[in-house]
Amino acid sequence: RLYSSRLCTSAPLRASTDPLLSKPLVSLRSWVKMNNAFQLRFTAKQLALQSRRAEKQATKEKAKLKKAIVQGNTEGARIYAENAIRQKNTALQYLKLSSRVEAVSSRVETAARMKGVTRSMANVASAMERSMQDMNLEQITRVMDDFERQFEDMDVQSSYVEPTMNHTTSSTAKL
Repeated sequence: RLYSSRLCTSAPLRASTDPLLSKPLVSLRSWVKMNNAFQLRFTAKQLALQSRRAEKQATKEKAKLKKAIVQGNTEGARIYAENAIRQKNTALQYLKLSSRVEAVSSRVETAARMKGVTRSMANVASAMERSMQDMNLEQITRVMDDFERQFEDMDVQSSYVEPTMNHTTSSTAKL
């Protein structure tokens, strides 16, 4: 049988009791902000593309302008020059708008990240507050004093044992 018996049952699916699976990885609001930031970046790239296209069109108009001047067509040259200027201005406007949209996108992303950092800092602060409340300073002081006393006792004992061991090993080495 290829299918598991759990898969074939008609029992309704229950919510997971695993805490990692029960919480969403990203909140809906932060997802929307990140999606908006993505859309803004995409729009900025589209505007930059439109700017490049307008630059190419301006270059074509300049080529037509040169051709009209060589042919002596002053009226046509004037029209081509106006078109080239208009295309160049359009390219600059697209580029400026692209830059502004990119700046807004960056601000939205920064705001979303800062919200996450703020949330994490709030969680850490509340955990620290709980730890500080659970901390008994008298007990900690007593434990530290006991540790220091035991450490000094061990130091005294080791200072007594070391010369004895050295004397014993040196006397056995002479034999």
